[in-house]
Amino acid sequence: MNRVTPLLLLLSRQTVYQTSRAAIRHGAAISVAARHQAYHGGCVNPPVYGSVNRQQSLVKSVRWLSSAPVEDDMNVFYPGLVNRIESGDIQLIDVREPEELQQWGQITNSFNVPLGQVRDALTMEETAFTAKYGRPKPSKGDNNIVFHCRGGVRSLEALQMARSEGYPMARHFPGGWLEWAKENNLAAE
Repeated sequence: MNRVTPLLLLLSRQTVYQTSRAAIRHGAAISVAARHQAYHGGCVNPPVYGSVNRQQSLVKSVRWLSSAPVEDDMNVFYPGLVNRIESGDIQLIDVREPEELQQWGQITNSFNVPLGQVRDALTMEETAFTAKYGRPKPSKGDNNIVFHCRGGVRSLEALQMARSEGYPMARHFPGGWLEWAKENNLAAE
């Protein structure tokens, strides 16, 4: 007779909270309920009782959550943005208005090209771009161009402009300043 001995899986509120927060920081696609629990006080359920099979299932779930993509062909999500900033492999273009940057701040290593200037900036000559924006002009073949704004709407528009001007590998950070501020405990509003 093959009997599975029940195990008490000691998953405290803090453990589940930390696991969920780490999964979210790494771009995990988890349910709205799990995301809510992670951001608002952790798990409210009692400790989980189960078998060895249940424990293995939980381990597989955590592995699946941590393997979520950090970017795709249009988007760079928060974990991917952090990775790119840390590696220096990014040309991060903030398309908000200068007043917004003065009021709220900037994401690390970004430079400002307001949305109304994006198309003209991408078509100007290298020396003019550098003189105006203080950075080298991105090349059309660069795969490290990332646009961002406050919440993803203007950066998506900038991305569409860039692609129409021949920058097929440009991306945007859909979370924008709001997600950056939230993840880094900064004022966002």
